[in-house]
Amino acid sequence: MRTVAQAPDQQASGPPGRAAPARERGPEACRGTVPGPGWKTSRQSWRLGGGAVTRRFVIKARSAPTEAAAFRAAVGQGPRVEFLVRILVDALFVAQGHRSDTVVHLVLERSQDFSRVVTFDGGVIGTLPGLTEAALVEAVAGPLDAARALPKDGSLRTDVGVEVRATSFEHFVKELAGAGPLYLLDRRGDDIEGLTDVPDPTFVLTDHTPLPRNAARWLRRLGAQPLALGPTTLFASQCVTLLHSRLDRAAGF
Repeated sequence: MRTVAQAPDQQASGPPGRAAPARERGPEACRGTVPGPGWKTSRQSWRLGGGAVTRRFVIKARSAPTEAAAFRAAVGQGPRVEFLVRILVDALFVAQGHRSDTVVHLVLERSQDFSRVVTFDGGVIGTLPGLTEAALVEAVAGPLDAARALPKDGSLRTDVGVEVRATSFEHFVKELAGAGPLYLLDRRGDDIEGLTDVPDPTFVLTDHTPLPRNAARWLRRLGAQPLALGPTTLFASQCVTLLHSRLDRAAGF
């Protein structure tokens, strides 16, 4: 039966409290204002994940700043970057471990030059400073700090495996579209129950801001298949959990 659908994160009632700054823990905290020994920069073509990747989540965050200080300051404010770190937790981490077959791409679009794609690849990621909101905000902001001068399509990778690339959402998704089936969460889409254990799927979501209609039309022209999760409007992090659950079941326990 076709359902009416999921939705991206919606703004919660009442602003959450601002998180305290993350405590610096050496190189794992990804601090620093310029690339140092722990950073690897490149102008080469960016690789599509690492190893045997089977699931990718692309989060389009139109109001999330690419400038590190602004990103840190946006917790509890208009851009609501805390939604992004919540998605990271639900997409990558499980009890006593993480999903090595999953990659999360955060596409931050409020920029003075180019959007930034911040990638957390479960197949290569190292130790992060923690799973608290403050620690994960810093896990994104630190690489952004080092990536502030990246040229168009330039990229860097931290010593814990977090990557940043300076490119647009459209250019980036075009690359991913050739790696496997592309899905767009849409209330007019097919029921998630019909989703099988497809190889290398990519799911496109947004944070708390709705996907513009022209972007949705462009994704459909690119070949994205609309997919619905149910009758209740959900947070994007909850959508990720449901998608993981469906694919886990399709693959067998």
